[in-house]
Amino acid sequence: MSALGQLQPARYYHIFVAADNGRALFAHRDDYHAFLRHYRRLLAPVVDTFAYCLLPNHLHLFVRIKTLRQQVAYWYEQGDMVAFAPLVAADQFAQLPVVADLLTALIVPARLDATHLIRYIHRNPTHHQIADFRIYNWSSYRVIMQNRATFINRETVLRWFYSVEWYEDAHWETADLARIGYLIAKD
Repeated sequence: MSALGQLQPARYYHIFVAADNGRALFAHRDDYHAFLRHYRRLLAPVVDTFAYCLLPNHLHLFVRIKTLRQQVAYWYEQGDMVAFAPLVAADQFAQLPVVADLLTALIVPARLDATHLIRYIHRNPTHHQIADFRIYNWSSYRVIMQNRATFINRETVLRWFYSVEWYEDAHWETADLARIGYLIAKD
């Protein structure tokens, strides 16, 4: 069974998707926009998203799969129960406009590990020497600090970090890789 088929409702996951043989997942700026547009449409209704970072050859997502009851309630509210039938959270990943040759979904068991993982995901552009994470456009780092509509579960993230100020300060330190190494084995 693929990693997608193993995703369980009400569990937290670090999802890592890497291109095969150095190919690009996102070759053009439009590819990033398309991925986020499809993510909002297909996945945001069935997962809580806490962090993301899209890099040219891989991406990171930190999500919680919503319970089946939450998923059904969403589609019922949309008046589209017919559309719900094939839309199980795990199946949604396969519909995104990125061909994932390597996908890993690792369970995140503890809140403290979650804060380290969020920092790790957000600092990924700097880690890979692509850009300063604070100004990188394809990450949820700045989105969480802004007061505008988003599919990111901003309230939960800020509660985990206690405030916007602590969230921002915590990102100055690199994540404790010894603590979360089991969550980032492939990166």
